[in-house]
Amino acid sequence: MAAPTHNYANAGTYTVCLRVKKNNNTTTNTGCVREKCNTIVIPVLCNLVVNFTSQPDPNHPLRIKFTNTSTPIHPTDSLKWTFGDGTSISGVQSDPNVAAPTHNYTSAGNYTVCLRVKKTNNATTPAGCVREKCNTIVVPSPCNFNVNFSWRLDSVNQRKVYFTNLSTPPTAAAVAVWNFGDGSSATSWNAIHEYAQPGSYRVCLRIYPSPTSNCVREFCDTIYIPQPLPSCTQLSKYHYERFNNDNQKFKFTADYINPTLQYTWTFGDGTGSHDPVAIHRYAQPGVYTACLTVWRGPNCASTTCKEIRVLPQVNCDTAHVSYTYQRNPQMPNKVHFYANATLPILDQVWTISRLNGTITLPPVILHQNNPVYTFQDTGFYRVCLRATLLGGCVKEYCNYIRIEQVTNACLLQAFPNPASTTVNVNVYLTQPEMINAYVYNSLNVLVLSGTQQGHAGNNLVTLNVHNLAAGQYTIKLVYGNRVCYARFQKL
Repeated sequence: MAAPTHNYANAGTYTVCLRVKKNNNTTTNTGCVREKCNTIVIPVLCNLVVNFTSQPDPNHPLRIKFTNTSTPIHPTDSLKWTFGDGTSISGVQSDPNVAAPTHNYTSAGNYTVCLRVKKTNNATTPAGCVREKCNTIVVPSPCNFNVNFSWRLDSVNQRKVYFTNLSTPPTAAAVAVWNFGDGSSATSWNAIHEYAQPGSYRVCLRIYPSPTSNCVREFCDTIYIPQPLPSCTQLSKYHYERFNNDNQKFKFTADYINPTLQYTWTFGDGTGSHDPVAIHRYAQPGVYTACLTVWRGPNCASTTCKEIRVLPQVNCDTAHVSYTYQRNPQMPNKVHFYANATLPILDQVWTISRLNGTITLPPVILHQNNPVYTFQDTGFYRVCLRATLLGGCVKEYCNYIRIEQVTNACLLQAFPNPASTTVNVNVYLTQPEMINAYVYNSLNVLVLSGTQQGHAGNNLVTLNVHNLAAGQYTIKLVYGNRVCYARFQKL
């Protein structure tokens, strides 16, 4: 073969020889042979494939992590990154800051990033084996822009509000979404909205950098749509309330709050305020005159004053409550309870529980002052008084009482007594049954009746006596096989 072609399986150095033997003829001696050998080098092929990945930091969108994924790669191979923003780094694969660099971009945009890899010259790599790969990456806008708005009421129609968008979105294609707090919304950059009713509304503004963006920022604010202004003489009406935990601290609130009005409080102790809602603590107990002056214009102003009684601050830790009781001489099971306390008592709640071994019975709860209670059975009872004292203190006292005898008569206590509109009677049932109530006047004439379904435990029977004439009345209660009576006076 004059010009053969040969494929070597591996790179390396090979000795190639050509041997020529002449044929017999008249011009060449028999056995004329010549040979020539040369050394050839089969180089290593440059089979380098360059590639890389990029991953944004979810917490810092401008920060991108790059990773060299080229094959084959060796720790001594040279790398060069160009990030498309005029910066670059170089080094070797063994350096983790070069093999997987993190780059911070100064702004969002599209960047062409290139990785150039040069193989180290060795027995398995040809000299000058260099490859490069470039990709375009998108750096998103960071979702940390400012969102804000202002608002003002229309000078004529104060249910009409002008909203001004003060946001600084990252792109000109930003979208605004308003929610006005009354179920309506708008998508204009600035907004005008008219409310149907006065009151406070929570208004929220959302900004999206673009219509398809997943990034969203929101700002909310409470706006106040005032009540229609009353006449000038009514502008200064106000109310106040005492703090539960501090007898000397008060909250003063104007009945009509409007940003166009000017408010001046004088609390009677030399101090004041210009807020429509003011909180003030008096340094000393006493009687003060608190005044509110509201000014709308030169010809429209009014003043309202009220007397404020400031009680001394109460130390609940030193307050105590207890009770005594007295049995009815004719009915030992009818007991009159009397509450006592170191401070004036504002409210009483009595709980009567029968102790009956392992059996738990529903307690009787009496929400009345110094009640009279008729016990229905003998045994031991635990009677607890929960009292609310002046200054908001709540104290409880419990004691035990033994009922040794129950009379056949069934007399119950009506309250309040005297009564003007309604009268109540507590009825204790051991099982659910119907309660029938009959009201008789002093001539024993039936003037009122009613029924209600009773349940196990204490039942409050309430009768409307508003239409009855003044005088003495008897209530007859029939339930199960029992008949009980209570008496009251109608005012």
